[in-house]
Amino acid sequence: MAYRPSHIRKQMAANQRKKEVDKVEAAILSDVAQIKKDLDDNEYGTPVRVRVLIMDDVADGALRRKVMTAAREGVRSENAQGFLIEEPNIVASIAFELMEGKTFAELMKEPDAAMTKRAAGIFKRDREDYFKDIIADTLEARGIRAEAKTIDRVFDTLEASGIGPGDAGFKGEVLDALGRENDYVPSDLTKPVKPAEVRKMVARVVSLKPGRADEIADELIAAGINNPMVIQNRAIKAALPSTTYHRFLTITKNAISANGGASFLASYGFDDLAGAAMYSVLAAEAKPAEVDRETLRAGVEEFFRQNQADLYKDQIAVVFAARYIEADTNRINAAYMLLTERNVPLNDPDFAEKLVESLPELRIYESYEPLFSTLRDDGLSAPVEDFGGPLPPGLKRSAISLLSDLNVDPNAPDNDWARAALSIAGAGGGFGSGGISFGGLIGGLASPPGLPPIRMRRFEDEFTAGIDADRIRTMAKAYYIYQFDRLGIIDMVEELVARQHSFAYDLGNSPANALLSHYRQVYRIVYPAAEDRRRTFSMVFEEGSRGEAARNLLGAIGEAGIDLQRVNNAGAYFSEDSNRGYSYAKFRFVRAGLNLQRFLSDVGGYHMPDLVERCWHQMHFCFSILERPEVQQYWGGRFNSGLWAVVEGLLNEAIGDDREDRRMVYGTQLTDRGRTLAVYGFDLFAWLADNASTLQTAPDAEIERGLEILQNWLAAFRRPDTVGDWIDDDDFYDGREEAPMDVGDEYAAEAEEAALQDADML
Repeated sequence: MAYRPSHIRKQMAANQRKKEVDKVEAAILSDVAQIKKDLDDNEYGTPVRVRVLIMDDVADGALRRKVMTAAREGVRSENAQGFLIEEPNIVASIAFELMEGKTFAELMKEPDAAMTKRAAGIFKRDREDYFKDIIADTLEARGIRAEAKTIDRVFDTLEASGIGPGDAGFKGEVLDALGRENDYVPSDLTKPVKPAEVRKMVARVVSLKPGRADEIADELIAAGINNPMVIQNRAIKAALPSTTYHRFLTITKNAISANGGASFLASYGFDDLAGAAMYSVLAAEAKPAEVDRETLRAGVEEFFRQNQADLYKDQIAVVFAARYIEADTNRINAAYMLLTERNVPLNDPDFAEKLVESLPELRIYESYEPLFSTLRDDGLSAPVEDFGGPLPPGLKRSAISLLSDLNVDPNAPDNDWARAALSIAGAGGGFGSGGISFGGLIGGLASPPGLPPIRMRRFEDEFTAGIDADRIRTMAKAYYIYQFDRLGIIDMVEELVARQHSFAYDLGNSPANALLSHYRQVYRIVYPAAEDRRRTFSMVFEEGSRGEAARNLLGAIGEAGIDLQRVNNAGAYFSEDSNRGYSYAKFRFVRAGLNLQRFLSDVGGYHMPDLVERCWHQMHFCFSILERPEVQQYWGGRFNSGLWAVVEGLLNEAIGDDREDRRMVYGTQLTDRGRTLAVYGFDLFAWLADNASTLQTAPDAEIERGLEILQNWLAAFRRPDTVGDWIDDDDFYDGREEAPMDVGDEYAAEAEEAALQDADML
């Protein structure tokens, strides 16, 4: 992100500039109207330029000299004379603030020492912003447009060295510090803060009264707390009623977990990371307790998206530092790409070991990376710039692995090696590089071709290979649509549209009538044809090899969940023997979940994301029509209105050729069952997506959350009558002997019996 100048250099609109004039008593200025007219000129586009103009218009020379002298002496009292050399307009800006809200008489009566002290306080408040502006000016004078993080890094380096503006060789020191910018700097969420920053951080919660904010800051400073997340959590907690804070905390944790952040919460502290997320959303709110649930959730999700990568990289840096491994920004970025491609969660017990084990591969990456990013031949651009956009995740690493296997010299002068490797690694994905191949490039090999050295391959962890959270979320929506489509929600709306079009159903000039008309117009353009929708979802959830697999896998996780719940119930009787059953039942439940995750990841690609998104929109459009009160009263009557009254009314007429058959098969509780399957089936798949890379290491509390969702779904799910059990362990039964009991049932039964005996209930 590009560096943004401080508040005194931020661009202002003309009306905002004129409001600055009104902050000073009109009697102090010689011609207020003329100043405001002058401010229409964009030359005065920043606060500091506006303030210089205002100070030049102070009518009384004695007053002007007094406030300007106080401002200058206030800066000097902070040993910051060099700031005045680099940025003389600071004086006018501080002098303007000294006059704000004061009358001419009050300013003239104020003792010089008191005014100088006020000026010193203003400068101290904004010293860091002034310093960073000066660093940015110094770099820009050399043609360097630095990003915000670079400016922050240079500032931290100079501050630590005791170097400030105006010092001898200051500009050279800025450039030297810039040369060390590859040193990794932790993100603002984990970088320890100074006591002065603690006060600023707490004070940003606008709903806290100044006295209360100072009290909290004093407590934190006295306790030596410098962790930004802890500070932000404490500040926002103080701004909310206790019940509201804990309710918001739950919403925040759920929002982060739903976006793949469960491992981040476990690593950084559930309350602290969630509190920091709440702080980012609520700090600027005058009444934070009145913020609605959806606003909070949306803000938290945006906070996590913006900080997810930095938090992961910070953890990598911590591991490297603890192992005394040198790691600059480039190495940490490479490690981040590698570990995230392998779906290694932050709370993985072997996170540090997996990171350290990746070092040989990282070093290979670092040695070849310049061949991709630095132009060495007479090409138009470096290989990674040939594509005009970011490369797909893993493409460069695959290309580097290919060059390493071929033993290509990393210092080869010809970038065509990198272009050819990208072309081969990205074959079929539109990432070719002009048809360049390895032919004619043999001179770049570090040793003769034939039998180059082969590195041992480290295969991905088999538990998470092939599992994709986004695809699972796509299938969560698909299952929701599938169940409500079986119930006939879309059929019903299309029937209403048909009745409206044939003059059989008149809703008058109502919003529902407009929605039905709009649906008819949109349907033909945006929404998939009914046969395409039903055929696709039937192939995934009902028919063929995929449908059979879906039924078996859903049955397997249902059976495993039932066994796990049985063992949990046995444990409630305080039986020590239930541990054996619990360990097996939990592992079996996790394995069933992993198998279902992998299946959903496999079928969630292809054309499914596009189809599902369009059907998702269509389904919710249908709900918005059926929820209209005029539609509900037409079908349900004045005393029996509601969405499901409409559904039942249309079902009773057996709309569609096979509607009556569906009612006969699925029973009279059709609407309740379909709604339960859709909602809790979606929640079950979403839980699997939340734990896409962490299910095998998930804590018991997270397993319990999934089990609770599963129990609700099972309330409506019925296993087929033709299947003796939901897992394949019983397939060998030939009917000649007593039906065998699967191992999970046996362990669960043992645990239950032992628990009951211990409780003297048998």
